[in-house]
Amino acid sequence: MGCGGSKESKPDDNRRRLLLLGSSGAGKSTLFKQVKILTTKGFDDGNRLDAQPGVYQNMTEACKKLVAIGLKHNYKISEKTVESGEKLKSHDIDISNQATIDEFGKLIKQIWRDPYIKKSYKRSLKGGKAKETLMPNDVIFLDNVDRVCAPGYLPTDTDILNMRRSTDGAHTLNFTFDPKEFQSKNSSVNFTADEPSDWSITDVGGQIHERTTWYEEYTDCSGVIFVMSMADYDQQSQDKRKTNKFVEDGINLMLEVSKVETLQGVPLIIMLNKKDVFEEKIAVADVGISKTFPEYKGDKNDARQSIAFLEQLLSDIVESGTSSSCSIYVTQATDTNMIANVLAGTLQAITKQNLREMGF
Repeated sequence: MGCGGSKESKPDDNRRRLLLLGSSGAGKSTLFKQVKILTTKGFDDGNRLDAQPGVYQNMTEACKKLVAIGLKHNYKISEKTVESGEKLKSHDIDISNQATIDEFGKLIKQIWRDPYIKKSYKRSLKGGKAKETLMPNDVIFLDNVDRVCAPGYLPTDTDILNMRRSTDGAHTLNFTFDPKEFQSKNSSVNFTADEPSDWSITDVGGQIHERTTWYEEYTDCSGVIFVMSMADYDQQSQDKRKTNKFVEDGINLMLEVSKVETLQGVPLIIMLNKKDVFEEKIAVADVGISKTFPEYKGDKNDARQSIAFLEQLLSDIVESGTSSSCSIYVTQATDTNMIANVLAGTLQAITKQNLREMGF
């Protein structure tokens, strides 16, 4: 039994089943893609072609937002940059027509090289309203415009991981976890070897209209992985205005899931995700996490202290709010080596709990 040959499909009744939940933008779909990379043959050329328009769409949305921020705050953005921003809004890319990609690349370069656009980006890291906020992976392709607009370009694994696309509906990946083979491919992973085991992981859309269907996925779960973005600590919820996104769409939503009767006793794995983005934002924060959590008394620009506080906060909340066993990981879903360790530890911990429950 190996780690290859898996595909997206309905879960097999004989498989241990993982449910991947979290609000839109938390990074759970990136985690889902990591599981595909780590446990199957990964992405084929068809997957890469399918991702290419998404890369360009991410670049377009980032530039539109950056120009809008600059204009709103009266930055001295050049007329050429503003003009390029207007052209970008109506520019259609045909990935089979390189001329449309070349023109797109020129527009992106004009916008991104403007120093006042960089100022817009720095302002966006300060947080606040969603329409004025960007994350580092929102602009990562702007730094690579020549590569991603070159003839014959196909997105790499890293590009696919960084490319943002909302999940609609439920998507299931079946895979076999062979500890020995997994460790041979991911040498940094440390764990005791078990026999190969069959699994499925289901990624369910995190937008508010998608959450009404979550209950359909609760049956026969072996473990729930709940992903929340630490980078949302200073954001407004898009679903409930005037509420904090990390609290409302992270902590409170996680607690709702943890109290579902069907999931009592099912291991809960919480991933405090976007560690890299959080660190970059905290480094330049005017207030830090104390605006959301006044009880935090540490250094406002110290990411390590801030993360430790959030970990302890969640641990205390979960301990008092659910009967399920819980593990908390601080993650960067785009870091394959980090996710390899988290995935291996998660699968083995769930396996051991299942065996204990069966009397072994």
